[in-house]
Order: sequence, then structure tokens, then C-alpha cells
Amino acid sequence: MPAMHGTLLIVVVHYPYSVRDAEKLSPIIVQKSLKSALIEPSGTIGFVANGGKNRFIFRGKEEGAMRFVSVCGLLIIFGVQGTPAGVTPADSLYSAALSLQERAKHDSAVVLFDAAASLFGAANDIGGRVKCLIGSANSWRSKGQFEKSLEALRMTPPAETELRELRPLVAAQRSVTLGAVYRQTGKYDTALTLASSALLLHQRGGPDTTLLADIYTLFAGIHLDLGRHDSALAYNRRVLALFTVPDLKVSAALNSIAGMYESRGEYGKALEHYERALAMRIAALGPQHPDIANIYNNIAAVYFRTGDADRSLEYYFRSLSIMKGTLDGSNPAFGVRYNNIAMSYRAKGEFGTALEYGERSKALFVRAFGPEHPNVAGAVNNIGRILFDMKQYRRALEAYREAYALWKAKLGATHPNVLQSCYNIGEAYGKLGETGEAVSWLTQSLELRRRTLGEKNVKTSQSYAGLGALHADAGRPDSALPYYQRAIIALVEDFSDSSLAADPDAPRSLSDLDLLGCLMQKAEALAGSRYGGSRTERLRAALSTYEHAARVAERIRRDMSAEGSKLQFGAMAFAVLDRGIATALALRELTKDAAYAAAAWSFAERGKAGVLLDAIAESEAKRFAGIPDSVLDREAALRADIAFTETQIAREREKKEKADRTKLSQRENILFDLRRASEELTARLERDYPRYYELKRQTAVVSPDSVRRSLPDRRTALLEYVVGEKGTTLFVLTKGGFSVRRLPLAADTLSALVKRFRRSVQSAEGTEHIALGHELYARLIAPAASSLRSVERLIIVPDGILHYLPFEALAMKPAPSTPPADYSGVPYLVTKYDVGYQLSAGLFMAGRWNGAAEERTAQGMFAGIAPVFPDPPAHSAKLTPAERVTRSRMVEGERFGELKESEREVEEIKRLFDERRKPATLFLRGGAQESVLRTTDAERYRYIHIATHGIINEERPELSGIVFAAPDERSGDDGVLYLGEVYNLELGADLVVLSACETGLGTIVRGEGMLGLTRGFLYAGARSLVVSLWQVGDRSTADLMTHFYAGVLNGRPYSAALRDAKRAMIAGKRHSHPVEWSPFVLTGR
Repeated sequence: MPAMHGTLLIVVVHYPYSVRDAEKLSPIIVQKSLKSALIEPSGTIGFVANGGKNRFIFRGKEEGAMRFVSVCGLLIIFGVQGTPAGVTPADSLYSAALSLQERAKHDSAVVLFDAAASLFGAANDIGGRVKCLIGSANSWRSKGQFEKSLEALRMTPPAETELRELRPLVAAQRSVTLGAVYRQTGKYDTALTLASSALLLHQRGGPDTTLLADIYTLFAGIHLDLGRHDSALAYNRRVLALFTVPDLKVSAALNSIAGMYESRGEYGKALEHYERALAMRIAALGPQHPDIANIYNNIAAVYFRTGDADRSLEYYFRSLSIMKGTLDGSNPAFGVRYNNIAMSYRAKGEFGTALEYGERSKALFVRAFGPEHPNVAGAVNNIGRILFDMKQYRRALEAYREAYALWKAKLGATHPNVLQSCYNIGEAYGKLGETGEAVSWLTQSLELRRRTLGEKNVKTSQSYAGLGALHADAGRPDSALPYYQRAIIALVEDFSDSSLAADPDAPRSLSDLDLLGCLMQKAEALAGSRYGGSRTERLRAALSTYEHAARVAERIRRDMSAEGSKLQFGAMAFAVLDRGIATALALRELTKDAAYAAAAWSFAERGKAGVLLDAIAESEAKRFAGIPDSVLDREAALRADIAFTETQIAREREKKEKADRTKLSQRENILFDLRRASEELTARLERDYPRYYELKRQTAVVSPDSVRRSLPDRRTALLEYVVGEKGTTLFVLTKGGFSVRRLPLAADTLSALVKRFRRSVQSAEGTEHIALGHELYARLIAPAASSLRSVERLIIVPDGILHYLPFEALAMKPAPSTPPADYSGVPYLVTKYDVGYQLSAGLFMAGRWNGAAEERTAQGMFAGIAPVFPDPPAHSAKLTPAERVTRSRMVEGERFGELKESEREVEEIKRLFDERRKPATLFLRGGAQESVLRTTDAERYRYIHIATHGIINEERPELSGIVFAAPDERSGDDGVLYLGEVYNLELGADLVVLSACETGLGTIVRGEGMLGLTRGFLYAGARSLVVSLWQVGDRSTADLMTHFYAGVLNGRPYSAALRDAKRAMIAGKRHSHPVEWSPFVLTGR
């Protein structure tokens, strides 16, 4: 026996039959089968005949011994049990191998295929033997081991000739399998030759529908890889014509058709076909088969191409999870996933993670295929794209050229991948200032794409847009414009107007993301061109294009499923809105036409809480579309399960390197399945209840006039801000008029100023906060002074960093030369105005915040919730000593301090209600459970006051929450109401007060606003909300809240009652510094 490395074993298996027992398997056949099942030099097998103590003996490596035992055991079982009449042991082994292969148990399948092949060979059944070898080859191919797959199918010329003569259909199936291997290894000419050979052999051998479908599928795949979409579609349609009922062959054809549509940029059709293919495969194979993982990967790619990067990552990682349970980590299928994941992280701007996955993909492909395979080129190309986005243009160019050489050598000069390389190389040369090279490569990509893909194609559009950008970057906008117009035409089927003033109104395009980019580029070029002969005409054309772009952006956002993707896209689309505002205001300045101020307002409102408004519209649509309660209950249960699982995942990820990866993976899989179920339910609702789909799409930008009419009186003004990169825009609406001002406050300047002001206020000393507050007043409020002469109430719609600013604390006069003894004489804004906040004018106008839901709570009661946390183990304090206890702990999981004043706070508020004979209920100490807000009674509370600790997580706002009393172990609660759980509450409250630290903070997302508890409670049904912007003192909070509720019960509007409470604190001198009274702000009515 040759020398071997590793563990050496001797294994003996008893063979309980007589050698002459004709009814049983011959030990010689068994011995040959066992030998063929082992991979040399795993070991040797011998047989010792000794009457009734016959035995097989294995000597060799551990891995060989394991295979020996498994195959030997199976063969003996067949010998003991016998086989059905007419079925040989070889047939049984072959069937068992196929069953294992269908369940992706490829190692075991190969063992049985090889064992069966030996038995067929011993019986001189060449057809049976080759069928087994085909099975082995397919399993090796599924494992990504293509050399072993080819080795399994290798035959001598005489044997191949004999097979073709005796068993032409088996020979055809062998050619199909060989062709599939050569296709996957990028040898397309050989693969096509084998496919043609298989078709001829099939014609000789007689009808076999399944085999014919395999042949057509091979042709379709090869043509798809070569970019021959029409040919691929034709072969796939032939497959579909062969079958009348759904099965795996039909699924394969649908999957291939979907890939063709995806390559052509027809993403809606691609997703539809992938979903149909997926349903068939799950029905046939179950949800954990590698073929399911493949379609999940394909669906993920469509989501990526439509801008939904978060949803694409969910599908990619679900695909990976399935593969890890069935495939070896060296399988090149993992490289495909890593490559795609890299692109999704690139889209999210997470370039470090993207590069890591890109390099992993490349390394795996090189190990599997060698350095010259097309998949290696794909990984290299995508690494180049990441580097390009990182502005490392020279390194990107090197990667692009390497990919181009590899692809061209393997795929030919006109393959779509090669043409993508041409475009990439040209784009990189453009950024490097090498214009001649850039024009050459981009023109090459355009001409070949027009010839091979046609004029109406996403990739053709990309080439037109690339040439346009090259001219625009060189300061030639007039030369750029025709290219941009051609790019837009290429994306919209029924649009062909070459006039630069024309934009498409079509409800769909081949790629809305690409269309948005082209419209933005065109609008920018129009603004800087000589088009129309005058600046006014140029700007009018640019404004019209920006308006079209804004509508496309809104459409893209609404079509996305993952909220994270919607929010990220909103931040990207903010550039459209910012430039649209600037263009509209420039036109207003030129023409003095007030209509352009209204146009600027429309852009501004599109960038305010759009995702939240869509979610509210969808929630309302469910209530009024006639959907049965049982279906709504199912939908609500899914939402609750999704929120719970999302929170659990976020909490586990927060542990970073200490996170339990197994637990995290399990929960991610659960979340994926829940979201799939939710999406399927939503699709059924849209199909079965058309009114639901119609209602949820009815959100529209509110006009300035409609907002003005909704203001309660002439003493009220709405101030809406938009913080742009180059300046801030202020819209002022009163009963008497509408005006807009451009403030010279760029985003970075304003951000620095607000942060300094917050620090100065929280220092609780000196006069710096007065000086900074006056500067902010002079720059943010004073420009509107002429519109505010008779105004007493301000409704402020902040933007960006302004969400962190308590306007009430701004000083209307400069700071005194010497620090005052107290701050009662400082003319803070609150001394002149009631101040309230809204997330958008659209939310201000929404019926549920303007009294539409008041009826059910008109006679409702007050609910006061105060866990207090009295010296217990569960939520006890481990706080640093301070003069006043503050209601905040920043780190989840840390013990929480006792809040003695919170009990007095809610009891005093209840006393006020009792005096007026209004119902009030307290939930104190252990009774202050989070379940209080989940009961049906929660809808009856008109006022909900929660005096507790807040948990703030600005990096992961979903982990922000409110701390309740330690829960009963049987409740299933964890004592924290997280943001995701807040969204699933059903409240009818007119007012919710979060009397805890920093509950008004969160994460600012451009184009949407602040993501935090305020947003969650408004969605849950609260019409007004009081929250805090920094840590607050326990005693001063109790005093302010008591004053506030006294005003509310006296009939004062909420903003006036809060203003009165703050003025009382200022007048009392002891708490006159704004650190004590200004953090609490009112959002809503």
C-alpha cells in the first residue's frame, strides 16, 4: 500500500452471506463497488471468506474509512432486504443516489453513483454505467469541482462510439452534462458543439421530453451568457411548450427568461419570472435546497439594480445561509454571492466591506477556475467599480483593463460584459482627464451596444449618458445635452422626442434609477447651457426636468420594500430637491413670478417625512379598503413579529465581536421568512382589494395655499426650513401670505453653530448660549420678521441639524456684557411666541393630526406611567454622582437609576385631573409594564404620560426605547419598548408625553428627517407629542410637567400650555437657565 498522510485506520465489516448464495450480492461485486467508491489513495479493501464469518477489511485514511462504512452498509442492506422484482441492486443504488442528489447530499450521492456504476459495469450494461457517471459528474459540478466532473465523464473513443450506437439518449445526456460544465468554465464554443451533438443524438434515439428540455435549456444558457437574448428567449419558450404543468424544467426555463429580462434592464418582468420559478422549486424541493438559494441570489440582483440595496442583502445572505448548510465553502457559487454582496455594500457606501467581499470572491474564483475565467474578470471589474466610487481612478482603471482583457479573450469582443468594460474604462479615463482615450472607449461601447442591444436598452442609455457627462465635465453643457436626451429616449419605450425641452411622462421606464440620473444630469446641463437664448428659458427648462426627476424619485422610493433602502435613497434623491429649490428661486428672482415660490415649496415638501407619510397612507388604506378583520389581524401579527425580530437582531449585532453568530443567522433567516410572508400578503391585498392599492398611492404634496387655509388664525405662522449644501431656504406661511427667503447658511456652517449652541446651553453657565442663540435668531428667525408682526404662535418644520435645536431658547437680543444673576430677564423666543414643531406640512395637514381621530378619545382618560425604579436589582442605578438625577442611561443593559420625583410628577398630574373630575389612571412601580400600551385600553387614553428613563442609540435608532418596570417572566416582554415596537402600537392619544431624557433625538436622514421615537409615536396614532432634546433634571421636569398639565386642563392649546410652563420656570429664577426648561419640545398640534 502506498505511503499516506493522516490518520490510518483498519475497519472490518462483517458480510453475513455465503459466497455461493445466488440470492445475495456477490462479495466480489461488492468489493469492486467499494473500491470504485473510494478516491485513491484513500486505502485498500480486501475480502476474507471464512464460512459464516466472511468480512471486508479496509486499511487506509480516515475519510476513506467513513465512505467505506457507508457504502458497505448500504450494499449489505440491499443484500439483506432484497430488491423488488425486476429491479437490480444497481438500479436501487442509482435511485438512492438520485434521491440524495435531489436533496443536495452530493458527497453521499457520488459514493452511491460510483458503486452503482461498478455493478452496472460488472453486468456489461454500458448505458446504466454511463447514467451513473453522469450523476456523479452532475454532483461534482454542483460542488464546483469541474475537473472531477469532466474526469467522471471521460471515455475512450471506442467506448464513446459504442455508447452512441447502443444508447443514443444516454450519449445525448452525457453531451448535455459535458456542455453544462464547459459553459460554466467559459468554453462556449465547445459547449455549443456538445449541445448540437446532443440534439442530433436525441433525434436518433426517439422522443424524450425531459432530455429535450435539458438540451434547449443548455442552448438558452449559452446564448444568454453570450448576450444573445433573442436566441435565449426562443429556446426557453421551446422548453415551456414541452410541459403542461409546472415542474423543475419549467422553473429552469422561467429562471433563464428572468435572467434575460434582467440583462436587458426589464427588471419588473425579471422579478415576476424569478418569483414564478421560485414557487415551483420550493414546491418540488423544499425551502432549503441549493437551487432555492440560486433563485434568491437572482432576486437579490434585481433588488440591487432597482436601488433596494438593503433588500438585496437580505436575499443574498439568505442564499448564503442555505448554501452553507449544503455546500462546501470552496464551491464557486459562494464566489458569486460574495461578488454580488460586494456590489450591494458599494451601493450603500460601505466601501471597506465591499472590497473585503470583492477580494474574497476573486480569490475563490481563482482557486476554483484558474486566473483567466470570466468569473474572475467579473470580480476584478467589480473591485474596480468600488475603487472608482472611492475616487481611486487610476487603480480602478487598472482593474477595468484587466477585466476587459479576460472577458474579451473568453467571451468575444461584442459580449455585454466586454462592452461594460469599454464603458468603465472610458469613464475612468474621463475622471483622469485623458479625454481622447475616454471618448474612444465610450464611443466604442455606444456603437457596439446600439448594434447588439438596440437603441431601447439600459446599457445603450448608459453609454449615451457617459458621453454626455464627459462633455459636461469639460465645461461643454451644450454638447452634453443631446447625449443626455438620447440616453433618456433609450430608457422609455414610447418616448422618442429629441427636443431638449421634452421629458417623458411615462409611468415606467426600463430603469427608473438610470432615468433619474439622466434627468438630473440633463437639468444641470440645461441650467448652465445657452439653450433658449436667455437665462430665464434655460432655467424654466431645467426646472421642468427637475420636476420630472422628483416624480421619478418618488416612484422609485415607493416601489422599494426595505425601509432602510427607502431612507438611503431619499438621502441620495435630496440632491434633486435641493437643486430644484435653487432653480425655482432663481426664476422667482428673475421673473418676480410667485408661482416659482410655490414650485420651490413643492420640492421642499417632497423632502420631508415622505417615507413616514407613505406608511401612514398605507395604514389608513387598510382601514378603509374593506379588508376583512381576520386579514388585518394576520397583517398586524406579521408586523409585530417583524418588529420583534428586527429588535432582537439589532441587539445581537450591537455586541459586535461578542455576538452569537449562530443565533444571529437563525434570527436573520426568521426575519427573511417573515418579510417574504408580509410581502406576499401585501401583494394579495393589492390584487384582491384594488381600493387598498389606490388609497395608499394617493399621497400628494400639499400646496402653500391649502396649508395657509388650515392655519387656525392670523396669529399663527408656519416656518419651514430646508438646509442645503450651499444655503438654507425658509418658507413662511401665514393667513395673510406666503413668502420664501434664501438664507446664507450652508449646511456645515449651520451644523457647527447649532452644536456650539447646544454645548453652551448644556454647560448651564455663562452667557455664551445667549450670544450664540442671538446669532441663530438673527440668521434663522429675524429674516422673516416682516411676516411675523402680528404672530404669537410658530409652527416650525425643521430640517437637518435644526431637528436638534430648541428654537424657544434663541435670544432675541445680544448677550449682556456681564453675566446676569439669573436668566429671567433674557428675551428668549419663548417669551414672545408659542412654539410647536411638525415633521412636515403634509403631516400638519393630515386628518389624524388635525382632529379626525379625536372622537374616540374625547371622553378618554389620563394614563400616568412611572416605573420609579426603587432600589431593586432589575433596573437599579449605577450612576455617577451628580447634583440632580437625570432620566437617561446611554448604554442598553446598564442598571437604571431611581426616579423618586417621577412618582410625585404623575401623582400631582392625577390630582389635577381628579380636581376637575376627569378620569385618570396611574401605573406605578411594578405596575408600569410596557404591556399597558399594548392593550385595547390604550386606544381609550387621551393623554399618555410616561415618566421614566430613555435609551438613546443614534447609530442604531431601532434600539432607542423607553424603559418600563421589570416584566413578569411569563409576559414575553423585556421591559423596554423599542422603536420598532412603538410602530406597532395602536394609540388614540391626543397627547403623549415622554418625560425622559433625549427622547426627541435620533438619526437625521436627508430627505426624510429625524428617525426616532417622535416618528414612531406619530405613526402609532399620537396626534401630539412632547419629547426632550437632552438630559433633563428629575425635579425640574416634575415641576414643568405639573405646570403644563394645569394649562392643558384649563383649556390652553398644548403649545401655549408648554410655553406657560416654561415662562413660569424662567420667572421663578431658580430654573431660569434654558438647560432646565428648553429641552422639552412639542411636535404635533
